[in-house]
Amino acid sequence: MPPRKKTPRQLAKQKLEARTSRIEAKRNDFLVRHALFKQRVELFIAEFCRINPSGMGEGLEHIRAPPAPVYAPVTASNVADCEKELELQEDWIGVWRSELVVFEQLFQAQMEGDIAKMMDIVDEAAADGKGGPVREIFRNHFVGLKVQGVERKKK
Repeated sequence: MPPRKKTPRQLAKQKLEARTSRIEAKRNDFLVRHALFKQRVELFIAEFCRINPSGMGEGLEHIRAPPAPVYAPVTASNVADCEKELELQEDWIGVWRSELVVFEQLFQAQMEGDIAKMMDIVDEAAADGKGGPVREIFRNHFVGLKVQGVERKKK
């Protein structure tokens, strides 16, 4: 005897269950990545402030990751909203990750004492639209260095 065909209602329920499972898996994955990212940011800020007691680290408060999201249960009526919410969160963490990379590059250049490299990183970040408020803190820092006679080396 051939298997019974599923009714449209059964197919819709199966599809909803698959979407719900996918959303739950993506949410769990996002929460793990958010926690790891938040830890990375906190370690970076702590190390930066330890090396730079001059107060430059105060501007780094802007890159602290917000608390992890609290999710509403997925239902048939909100499944599309839940998917959209995850897309936005993925975009957010992607932007913040790229911002943190800029700060880590600046920190590394600072540890090497390479002011010209730091200035290049700031300029490149500005051209790419990355770095946000911390980029401006560094830019102001560089203006102060130029006043003190430190100039960018010519390439």
